[in-house]
Amino acid sequence: MDFKNIFLKTLFLSLLFTSNSLSAQDQPKFNKQEIGLQLVGLDNFDFDFLYKKQVKQNAYRRIGLAFASLNVHNVGDNGNGNFSVGINIGRENRKSINDKLNFVHGVSWLLNSSLNTSENNTFSAFSTGVGYLLGVHYQLNESFYIGAEIIPSLTTSFVINDGFDNLSFNAGFNSRSVGLSIVYKFEKT
Repeated sequence: MDFKNIFLKTLFLSLLFTSNSLSAQDQPKFNKQEIGLQLVGLDNFDFDFLYKKQVKQNAYRRIGLAFASLNVHNVGDNGNGNFSVGINIGRENRKSINDKLNFVHGVSWLLNSSLNTSENNTFSAFSTGVGYLLGVHYQLNESFYIGAEIIPSLTTSFVINDGFDNLSFNAGFNSRSVGLSIVYKFEKT
């Protein structure tokens, strides 16, 4: 298998599914934005930061910054450390069920990376792919809503350690795919 072609095709398809088409200047201006926190994972309870901006009627671009961490142990010659970060960028479409409840769905591009180093070894791990968001939002009041979502995904991952190692493909969802969120809505003037 040619890894470079697989990676580029996955990246291209991810961007294609999450991009918005550009149109003429007569498009109405949407000022609604949202920020929030999402509790993800049923096993270790990580938090993601969410930002959403309205791009069309009942459609939002969403960006989630996930599980950023930096750990350093035994600083010095015998030390070790790791850094990891994840991001997802996608489009969220909403369909009203009633005045308080919305069904949400859409495609997201996922990217996770980590760098691990120790006295004897340094390696990086990457994964990328697409996921499909399914969930509901319940409106608490004019400014806040809570959400419950899952994102089944199709990903490819690999490790760089003196070359490419451990190329793998994954499909489905796991406990990290489940999210509970609280979101604040506002309009930018």
